[in-house]
Amino acid sequence: MPRLFIENYPPLEKAESARMIAGKFLQFRWQGNEYLLFATRDEHQFHNQMLAHFLSDHHIKHHWRDSEHLEFPDTEINVIGGGRFHFSADPTQLELWDNSMAYGRFDESGLAERLRGSGHPFGSGEIVIR
Repeated sequence: MPRLFIENYPPLEKAESARMIAGKFLQFRWQGNEYLLFATRDEHQFHNQMLAHFLSDHHIKHHWRDSEHLEFPDTEINVIGGGRFHFSADPTQLELWDNSMAYGRFDESGLAERLRGSGHPFGSGEIVIR
């Protein structure tokens, strides 16, 4: 059964004292699993920058064709889409909306349930998808 992996840029430990975190997120599949990347605007302005960060962290070959286009030969990576997020710690709520100009809208089908089952702090409260 596919698993959901969630990574944050910067890591949540660095933003632990923050009561609110906002930015962009990216959804993709790799090696039979689903991944969600969440990044603050200070960390990454664009969805493709988030993906490049992930590819670097996991030693997956990639290169920039130009300043806007990221290319990676690993055909196992299937980018689904992205959007924006806002997380509030009190009350605990994650809000997901919008779409990525580079990759389109994320797939919301069953996403809230998978987030709730992930054990990640973003899935510990109310999840609003609009």
